[in-house]
Amino acid sequence: MKKALAIILCVVAVCFASCNKEPEEKPNQKFIGSYQGNSIVNLTISALGQTLPFDSITANVAMEINAGSADDKVVANFTIENETRTLNGTVNNDEISFEPLTVKESIEGSQIDITINLNGNKVNNSTLNLNGNITGSGTIVIEDFPTPIPATITGTINGTLNKLLAE
Repeated sequence: MKKALAIILCVVAVCFASCNKEPEEKPNQKFIGSYQGNSIVNLTISALGQTLPFDSITANVAMEINAGSADDKVVANFTIENETRTLNGTVNNDEISFEPLTVKESIEGSQIDITINLNGNKVNNSTLNLNGNITGSGTIVIEDFPTPIPATITGTINGTLNKLLAE
């Protein structure tokens, strides 16, 4: 009888212990949400043996991060100055590594292919820091030159985004 009672008490204890466990958070869960903030872009163009640094550009940024195809994947709609791009990323602890984004730009006759490598770092429950590098190449049009000339672009992007509260 004591043995049966001990077994029953053990079964009850196991049931209560398993009921109290919180479901384990998926790695991507801490990043899911809407963010807004600013980023600073620094660019340098090299052409004809000259390096031309540009003034820093501060841009408004919005990012909507959703769960991806696996527990460690995210899909982010990244909007900078009213232009939205989709980035796929992989979560590792408090960091997201986004897949490189390639953009083709055509501005006043210049043709540039730009690749952006972007990473995110979760500082706390409400802040996401972004950092990355920009590389590219193509042709640019310079006043008083008869044809576009080859050029390369390098740069950095850094920003701080704040998580918006759910309504």
